[in-house]
Amino acid sequence: MTVAAPSARGLRTREAIIDAATTLFASQGFRTASLRDIAQAAGITHPGLRRHFASKDEILLAVVDRYETETGAWADAEGLSAPAAARIAEHHRVQPGYLATFTALAGEATATQHPAHAHMRKRYADVRAASAAQFRTAQAAGDVHADHDPDRLAVQYPAAWDGLQLLELLTPDRVSVVAALH
Repeated sequence: MTVAAPSARGLRTREAIIDAATTLFASQGFRTASLRDIAQAAGITHPGLRRHFASKDEILLAVVDRYETETGAWADAEGLSAPAAARIAEHHRVQPGYLATFTALAGEATATQHPAHAHMRKRYADVRAASAAQFRTAQAAGDVHADHDPDRLAVQYPAAWDGLQLLELLTPDRVSVVAALH
């Protein structure tokens, strides 16, 4: 069976849903914004929204995927090479709702039945692999002590970053990811 490609109108509607969800997740939070709220903000009906997304969790994944795609494009345009953690954190800080939305997805997607679970597992596996390679390069250059295990550091690095993001979300007057990375 061949599945037809989405129409231009369908793609515009999907983007409008993601735009609306991004705004609502940033202003109200993921848990508070309902599918009906998102549909209304996108200018469509609730059943119309459900033709594009089966659940709010799927929309959350699409919102975070857009953030990640935009961050990747921004990093490429800036000519950033790894490690550029502080610059990326600064970029995320100016994206309205990024921190709360990403943190919500990271938490929600820990459940194996969550639609974004496989995506997040792959994302973290990719981050670990890239980080381990960077730590090996830094070790070879003498910038990371030879006693450190690059694979272990590659697990600790994203855990620390995500922990800092959560702390900044919960205590923005006391914790800054950007300041911690400088």
